[in-house]
Parts: sequence; structure tokens; C-alpha cells
Amino acid sequence: MSERNEAVGRHLSLFSFLLQAACHKEDVIAKKAVEYIHDIITVFLQNTTELPYFHFNETLFKPFENLVCLELCDSDIQDQVGFLLTAGARANFLTAQKTSDHFLSGSVFSQIRLVVS
Repeated sequence: MSERNEAVGRHLSLFSFLLQAACHKEDVIAKKAVEYIHDIITVFLQNTTELPYFHFNETLFKPFENLVCLELCDSDIQDQVGFLLTAGARANFLTAQKTSDHFLSGSVFSQIRLVVS
């Protein structure tokens, strides 16, 4: 097995462990697990680019999707997940707006800004 495959396997088992910890009855443990999942995803997304027609980045968010959609955790943890995803989307939107202002009209961004805000 290659080093890359071994690293992916370790990360997947870490995600599994953190997903279980995010469902823990102690709020402190669950919240820290959600923060760690978010931090791992953030670092990965900042350091890699996805090739066209691949959807690996989408699968990174599966732990959050499972926590919320399957109602595996309490409402406080679901709110934390929603806040982290919203904050990340807002940051990505602002970065895209700064770099793409000369390509798109201001009215498009003002309409999107209302939706994101």
C-alpha cells in the first residue's frame, strides 16, 4: 500500500472517531470534535485544489451532513455545524468577490450578498 493510501486511511478513521465524539453526551467533547472536523476540512481545502469533474471536496462535508441530516447529535451541535458552514461560505464568498469584481457586475454581487448575509 502506498504512503498516500495509508494517510487517507488514517484520516478516514480519524473522521470516523471524531464523528462518534461529536455525538457524545458531554457537550464539551462534542463541540471540540466538531471544531476538529472543521479544522481538518479547512486545512485540506486551503492546501489542495480539486480537479475538474471530481467531487472529493464535497465528500469532505459528509460528516457534517450526517450529523445534521441523521440527527445524530443534539440541537446545540447542529447549530454549531450550521454556524461553521455559514461562516466558511461567507468567507469564501468575500474572497471570490474581491478577486472577481472586475469580471462580474456589482448588482450580481449585491443580490448574492443579501442571500449570504
